[in-house]
Amino acid sequence: MYNWLKSKLKRVEWGYDPVDFEYCLKYLSKTLDGYHYDNRILDIVDNEICSLGKVTILDLGAGPGLYSIYFSKKGHDVTWCDVSKNYYIIASTLFMVNNYDIS
Repeated sequence: MYNWLKSKLKRVEWGYDPVDFEYCLKYLSKTLDGYHYDNRILDIVDNEICSLGKVTILDLGAGPGLYSIYFSKKGHDVTWCDVSKNYYIIASTLFMVNNYDIS
C-alpha cells in the first residue's frame, strides 16, 4: 500500500527527484576517490560493439555520467539518460569540465 501511494504522490513529472542530491554527491565523491568502472561492462562493450568503429551509445540510468564520459573519450556519440535531475546537474558539469557535449 505504501509503495502504491508513494508512486501516486511522488511523480517525476511533478518535479520529484528519486535521487537525493546529497546521495548524488556522495556517490560521485566515492567514484572520484578510487572507485573504478566495472571493467566487465567496459570489456563487453569495447569488444563486441565498439570494435565496429564509431557507434552511438544510449546510456540509460547513467547516473553521474562516468560511463558516458568514458565512451565519449573513445570518440563515440553518447546520449546520457537518467530520471534524476540531480544527476543531470552533476553529469552536465562533468561533461562541461571534460569538454564533451551531453545530449
